[in-house]
Amino acid sequence: MNSEFSTMSRTVRDQILSRLAGIRDPERGRDVVASGRISGLTVDEAGIARIMVETTPDRAAATEPLRREIEQAAAGVAGVTRVAAVLTAERTPG
Repeated sequence: MNSEFSTMSRTVRDQILSRLAGIRDPERGRDVVASGRISGLTVDEAGIARIMVETTPDRAAATEPLRREIEQAAAGVAGVTRVAAVLTAERTPG
């Protein structure tokens, strides 16, 4: 990986996080970044952003509109060519 891409990738990633910080998490009462809802974010050299959005198995369907909002916000960042925001849910043991 060249350092120019690395710097660009970090800048795009930071811009995405800044946009996501403007989205309120209705379940947690804070923005989606501060609430820990975003569990992963990568941007590759083609400008494809991959975002992991935490939820619980029983709340996955209810979290879908938030996932779409996150995806749309990230798509508006310069340098992003495509966004894949996916819900991730871990089942609790028991």
